[in-house]
Amino acid sequence: MGIGGALYAHNIRFVDPRTFDPLLATFVIWAMLMVGGSGNNKGAILGAFVVWGIWSGTQFLPGFLSDPNFRYVMIGLLIVAANLLRPGGILGEERRISRLVQPADEAASPEP
Repeated sequence: MGIGGALYAHNIRFVDPRTFDPLLATFVIWAMLMVGGSGNNKGAILGAFVVWGIWSGTQFLPGFLSDPNFRYVMIGLLIVAANLLRPGGILGEERRISRLVQPADEAASPEP
């Protein structure tokens, strides 16, 4: 990321704090991971589609409903709902155990 930032700064030749929107770049991306589930790639992709669908869909609503602050409120409510209903995210973490590891009950029993 450091190399990417250095190349970006070199390309635009001037870095200003107003160049970056921290709420969009940070808040929305973290929301995507929290809603979808950060334990697997499928959950992160699903969360990205859900959050971006709400983010993009609210821009077409009339009046104050298309305001960016209302969008942040909607995404915040989605995060709260996801944490209350599905704490691990929509898909959650896939639990896999290696075939090379013995289950605990087999490892504790001595061989006859």
